[in-house]
Amino acid sequence: MTVILGTTIIISDTEKQRKLLETIPRFTYHKNFAPLQGGFTTDKNWGCCIRSAQGLIMQFITKLYKHLGDDIRNIFPTNSKYELFYDLPHSPFGLPHICAELQSYGVMPGEWVKPSLLAPVIKEIMNFFRIPVVIAEHGCLSREVLNEALSHNIPVLLLFTLMLGYENFELKYLPFLKLTLSLIYQSVGVVGGQQGKAYFIVGHQKEKLLYFDPHDVNESITKIDQINQLFKPPLKVMPADTLSSSMLVGFFITNLQDAEELPMLLNQSGECPIHIVDKIEEAKETHTVEGDWDIVST
Repeated sequence: MTVILGTTIIISDTEKQRKLLETIPRFTYHKNFAPLQGGFTTDKNWGCCIRSAQGLIMQFITKLYKHLGDDIRNIFPTNSKYELFYDLPHSPFGLPHICAELQSYGVMPGEWVKPSLLAPVIKEIMNFFRIPVVIAEHGCLSREVLNEALSHNIPVLLLFTLMLGYENFELKYLPFLKLTLSLIYQSVGVVGGQQGKAYFIVGHQKEKLLYFDPHDVNESITKIDQINQLFKPPLKVMPADTLSSSMLVGFFITNLQDAEELPMLLNQSGECPIHIVDKIEEAKETHTVEGDWDIVST
């Protein structure tokens, strides 16, 4: 069986898989966008983590559109969700705007960004639209923080920053990762890595993981008639033991009960690296470099 973002498909049913993939936008390196600081007009060799995170964000936004219906216009007064991801400075989830936000964390255009640092940037952008984001660092979720986020009566983007192993991914966590990607209502995907590269991980097939690779270079997207290229990157397969241990896992949460049940549900996988506590004492330092992937040219 093949599972892609919660949808189960018989391996031989290629038509069902094709139709499903037509609903999942995936992002790659782009070229020929307006120069960023430093003169960059492409994110080739450094933007793969941002592009992978765009895939995760898009899944959350897609679920949010379905959940809110016409009320989504109270949040995003745009004609299309794709406009939010254009390679333009005013598009909130576009690479130029994300890069601008990253500069406040000391990351300049042209520099590779780690997934744990993308989490607070995503939160800041979402907060501008009053969309709550909860970051559970190292798999520890605060019930107090989650309760406050859910009090706004709008779904929450729940992001777990995880280290599932010392350097390489430990296979004891594979059942957890597979179950995470099997939750059709909650899962919005995983930003994971392999030898310094970031991928958007969306499913599994037996003991292997399914992902979209952002490392091809395509033209920048600045208008609606260009979005067809978001559906061209093929679904790829990788052995789980080649995955790096650092990852960003996302969930779409609509109520406290779902959030409370999430660790219990995922505990069925055996080794579950996430848990919920009443309150987390504020740490002095977060989002450290330690434990993140080596940065290499790709």
